[in-house]
Formats: sequence, structure tokens, C-alpha cells
Amino acid sequence: VRLACVDITLNQVVILASSVVVLLVPCCLVSLSYAHIVAAILKIRSTQGRRKAFETCASHLTVVSMSYGMALFTYMQPRSTASAEQDKVVVLFYAVVTPMLNPLIYSLRNKDVKAALSRVLMKSFESKN
Repeated sequence: VRLACVDITLNQVVILASSVVVLLVPCCLVSLSYAHIVAAILKIRSTQGRRKAFETCASHLTVVSMSYGMALFTYMQPRSTASAEQDKVVVLFYAVVTPMLNPLIYSLRNKDVKAALSRVLMKSFESKN
């Protein structure tokens, strides 16, 4: 858009408006939904039930916040503050790192995966010392 030889003000307004509709509104609705979920979890009387519910929500919330956070940062940041290097890092994180972390985040809820990861980390830690 910046390379166009005409006034791009209208284009930038449309991009901002569509970003608000496509990103900000759903993000707010998801946040509101999680607020209701947390309120419901806090009403659970057993500590173990509360912990299990928070563990389930934590993985979901991590993935959602990473995805929406990078998308909001990419599409909603003012152009005056954007640098080429910063844009590269954000795009790399949004397009590569976040999707790669999804399986890891969700698989850490599995006891066998947790045990295997802790064994690998312990061996790595022991070999360094």
C-alpha cells in the first residue's frame, strides 16, 4: 500500500477498520469468555478440581494469547513505530514459532510427555554440570 503513487489514507482507514472487526472484536469476546470460565473455576470447591481446570485453560489461553497477541501486534501497530527488523521478528514468531509451539503446549498436558521432557531436561542439566 505504501508503494502506491496515490493518496492511501482511505486504504489505511479500511485496513484499520477491518483489523478491528477481524481481530480486536473476537479477541475481546475470547477474553470475556475466559473471564467467565475463570469465575466458574473459582467456584469449584475442591482444590484438585480447580487445579485440573486451570491446567486445561492455561494451555488454551497460552495458545490464544500468543496467536492474538502477534496478530494484533502485526496488524494494529502504528506504521511510524514499525522497523524492518522488528517486522521480520514478529512475522517469524507469528508464522513459524507460534504454530510450532501449539503441539508442544497441548502435548504437555499428557503425563507421559511431561515425564519424557523432564528426563531429557534432567540429562541435559546433568551433562552441563
